[in-house]
Amino acid sequence: MRTMVVAVVVAAAMSGCSAARDAPAPGPSSSPGAEPGAEPGGSTRPPASFGGLAIGEPPALAYVRAGRTVVLGDRSVELHRRVSALTAGSSVVWLYAPREHTVSLVLGRRVVVVSSRATSPAYAVGIPYWIEDDHRIMYNADKPADPQPLPDGCCHDAVVIGADLDMDPDVFVRADGKVWMWDTYEGREGSEYPPPDTDRYFWPVAGTGSGELVGTGISSEVLVSYPGHEWGWGYVVGPRVPGSSTPVDYREREHLSAERVWLTSPGIVALEADGRLVELGASLRSDQEGHGWRGLTGGRSRLRLPDGLTVAGVVGEDRHDVLVDATDRSGARAWVRCHLPTHACEVAAELGPDDVVPLR
Repeated sequence: MRTMVVAVVVAAAMSGCSAARDAPAPGPSSSPGAEPGAEPGGSTRPPASFGGLAIGEPPALAYVRAGRTVVLGDRSVELHRRVSALTAGSSVVWLYAPREHTVSLVLGRRVVVVSSRATSPAYAVGIPYWIEDDHRIMYNADKPADPQPLPDGCCHDAVVIGADLDMDPDVFVRADGKVWMWDTYEGREGSEYPPPDTDRYFWPVAGTGSGELVGTGISSEVLVSYPGHEWGWGYVVGPRVPGSSTPVDYREREHLSAERVWLTSPGIVALEADGRLVELGASLRSDQEGHGWRGLTGGRSRLRLPDGLTVAGVVGEDRHDVLVDATDRSGARAWVRCHLPTHACEVAAELGPDDVVPLR
């Protein structure tokens, strides 16, 4: 079952949820957004600051100004609650206000509260997932659905950290220094919803050693962070025995040294020790069971960004572009769009210190 769907799911993930835009275009040499000059040997110098980048179209993803105003393209929505986290697509925005314990959905210019007992932000890959009262997962808020209870021994300060993009998604929950996996459809292919009120399809994740599973990518990918700025990714396998406490296992397929790694759908982006942001060359691979991941091919292409940036996060915007949340040496913060086929970059939005952007 899994083998048949990997290629379809990966293709959909890499196509993004919005149409690809034109690549950032260099301006004339006299303009503020001019393409930086060429270095000896034909390479291209990065701009000295955000002022050296062109101004592009507004981001296709929503963000929140000062925690109080949702901005999506030319539309803005004022909020009554201060937001600390959001998950945003090209048309769907999920908000989390920790003080009021609310998860809300932005519909046009309306903000609809879908939970007033939330204890973690929503994580959405089509279906949204979040934690209520630290002991159950809520999901698929647009339709009636039974909550998924968390097993005994899990979880204090639980948070949904990811869901893989297979047709039968696995949802990953971090709590108490451990990670658990909920298999939403194991043995139940074709079902619209998992069975209600059971924790028989929840297992601890083992096999990461000194590392910590911190997120997911496309297809079956899960990302692991190790001490000493080491990173790995692969997928989770295991017996998946209903009702058993036997762990499922992380199986690593790639490993590298970097300050940070982001498994975005347009490409794999890494922050190197010297502060440069690069796209890592990769190609799609799969095993006989149909687990899909991106294997490294050895290439590293620098994104044309200013030197000395502090990078807070990288998210996929569409099938070709990523948005980089970065602060330059002057203290200016911006959401910068980088077009991975050319590695050219432009400013999509200037950001204030209290603005909130999606982490995925």
